[in-house]
Amino acid sequence: MRPVVAAAMLCALAFCLSGNALSSGPPKNSDKIREKIEFMKMWKMLDVLNLDKATADKILDIRRKYVARKKRLRRALNEDFRQLRRQLRKTPRGSANAGLNRLLESIRKTRQKMRALWNEQYEEVAKHLSIRQQAELILFLRDFRREIRSMLRLPARQLPKAPTNKKDRSRPPAGQPAAP
Repeated sequence: MRPVVAAAMLCALAFCLSGNALSSGPPKNSDKIREKIEFMKMWKMLDVLNLDKATADKILDIRRKYVARKKRLRRALNEDFRQLRRQLRKTPRGSANAGLNRLLESIRKTRQKMRALWNEQYEEVAKHLSIRQQAELILFLRDFRREIRSMLRLPARQLPKAPTNKKDRSRPPAGQPAAP
């Protein structure tokens, strides 16, 4: 029964991710796609951990508690990355810039907050799981992340070729103009 459920979930996930998520440009509805992925993750996780209804409800409540906080941190991080790109375009190479330093520090702190939030959520969830379920959860999260990344990867023919030696590293990927 589990292989059938897993196959059905993977098909549903692939269907959810089709369209904008697999296009070459940034997704227009990234929040909706993220919600669909999170829904699939929770559904699959509850199956893998073989949880009873009471425990599943507790874990889902814990997840809901952290969703808004994670979303705020992700948005702050994305905004810092946008500002960093803008600042890099404006700043000539070799010049010192306090704005870059401030943005880098903000990104580092936001990432630390995200890790702390993830750890806090995990600790709360772990209180409701056996040691075996905690081990299964850690493996599931790792495998699920890899699975999603592999589904979202562009086909090899669309990725720019990596430089093969030091001499080639200064050249832009094929089809892109050289930097001034």
